[in-house]
Amino acid sequence: GLATYLPEVTQRRRRAGGRQPLFPGYLFVESEPASFVRSAVDGQPGVVRTVAVDHVPCRVEAAVVEALRARVAAVNAQGGLPAH
Repeated sequence: GLATYLPEVTQRRRRAGGRQPLFPGYLFVESEPASFVRSAVDGQPGVVRTVAVDHVPCRVEAAVVEALRARVAAVNAQGGLPAH
């Protein structure tokens, strides 16, 4: 299987709050470039397409994803994002 990460943040609302995707419609997939099979991702339920430039999937460095994980955890630990 593929390792995935969906950054979700707590939304502070007057009514039912809950976790919402930080980037609606985006999912991070961990894969080695040489072994990435685009159809394995694009064919999954809910996936529209892989983000790509000139048909080459965009790569996000592991350090960026780890920093994002840490930031999301910190935001959630502080009660989440304020209501809009």
